[in-house]
Amino acid sequence: MDLFRAESGTAEIRARARRPSGRALPAAHLRPSRRHRTGASGTASAPASGGGRMKRPVIFIPEPFPARALDAVPPAFEVVQGDAARACSEDELIEALKGVPALAVTSREQVTARVIERAADLRVIGKSGARPANVDMEAARRRGVEVVWSPTANVRSVAEMTLALMLQLVKRLLELTGLLRAGSWRNYDLLGRELSSMTVGLVGLGNVGLAVARLLGAAGARVIGFDPHVSAGEAARHGVERCGLEQLFAGSDLVSLHCALNDGTRGIVGLAAFAAMKPGAYLVNTARGPLVDTGALLDALASGKVAAAALDVFPDEPLPPGHPLATHPRIVATPHMAAFTREAIHRETREVLEDIVNVLSGRPARHTG
Repeated sequence: MDLFRAESGTAEIRARARRPSGRALPAAHLRPSRRHRTGASGTASAPASGGGRMKRPVIFIPEPFPARALDAVPPAFEVVQGDAARACSEDELIEALKGVPALAVTSREQVTARVIERAADLRVIGKSGARPANVDMEAARRRGVEVVWSPTANVRSVAEMTLALMLQLVKRLLELTGLLRAGSWRNYDLLGRELSSMTVGLVGLGNVGLAVARLLGAAGARVIGFDPHVSAGEAARHGVERCGLEQLFAGSDLVSLHCALNDGTRGIVGLAAFAAMKPGAYLVNTARGPLVDTGALLDALASGKVAAAALDVFPDEPLPPGHPLATHPRIVATPHMAAFTREAIHRETREVLEDIVNVLSGRPARHTG
């Protein structure tokens, strides 16, 4: 089931996917004609064409957005949606963007420098969710194409997933489920722990990290955190004791990662970090896969230095079948789904469309770069 299409109780599509006059779109990437609003009011109309009729600016969405999100697009604009089954190639995107001022993407399509340079009419690119790693930002800057995204729309979803994974580990749910499925019953060697007895270390105190801190605070955990960009006072306002990175690794019963991936953080949890951790510590990563040295993690699990880990992200995605990170008995592995809930997808796609409309209408966008 496609997460960007399925919505309980709503029509699959509210936008009419048709070929705007004067250009050809890849037929395989257009949705069948559906309902579409038909007003022509607003300030964003394109110059008149043909018999004096105003041509509405087109927003092209290669991977269809949820129906409810499309309500954010006023009747003065036309929405053309692509094919949910596969991503557009470079050439297909270039063809689809002829005469089109706006492109709205998920993380699926790669909006390369060639696409941006060849899309002469493109004025704005919207990426649902976090900062767009799949958009060539430098090429967009050179062309004067504004890039917008929705960085906070999925914060609650990621924070809740993080807490769920923490509880999965410390309550030993994976082992207990296996015990019962094997036909056994209660085993006091598999006792869990209460978060209120634990110190949880958060590496990164951005939007997600602080949201996790608030959830942990409500559960009674002691929360320590490392983030060179957040002051001790700001951390304290969210119930976090700010500390150094080595102190965090040494003092945490559970370490959770919430930092961006860059040259300074790649492999931040490696041999040295695991050596500094308490015996039997837990690790959760819902941020970026390459933050963790996979080989070092597997060694730490084998030695017992790490009791268990929960990973929603991986260095290479998707994981190939049989990969040790997916099959290890003490790793809870989920397929990069922390950010994807019905509510988060609706918020992030709607916010991106609202900002695209803002840009095309001459208003400032809320999140741009």
